[in-house]
Amino acid sequence: MLTPAPSYVYHGTVNRVVAGDTLELLVDLGFRVEIVQRIRLTGVPPFEPGPAARFAHLAAETLLPKGQFVTLRSLERTGQGCYLALVYAELNGEPVCVNDVLAAEQGARHA
Repeated sequence: MLTPAPSYVYHGTVNRVVAGDTLELLVDLGFRVEIVQRIRLTGVPPFEPGPAARFAHLAAETLLPKGQFVTLRSLERTGQGCYLALVYAELNGEPVCVNDVLAAEQGARHA
């Protein structure tokens, strides 16, 4: 019987948006231990360099400015050394899944 990989919940702050689907976060591991980690946003499509990539990057920076507090649920580690995760942030006073917001924005732009 296969068991799914465990997922873990962490808190962190945004260091920078690397691309429309990738963040660099300062992740709190607990016990006053922090690590800078690249996080790929599950469900948010990557883009080849060009106008669509610049739009996705700007959309992510608008939602997640440097210093934005986030909660993330890691899903798995990629071969490139970053983690796939769901990222949540409080936007306009409401908790939202950033992955869903960015995926919807990018899907609407392609429609």
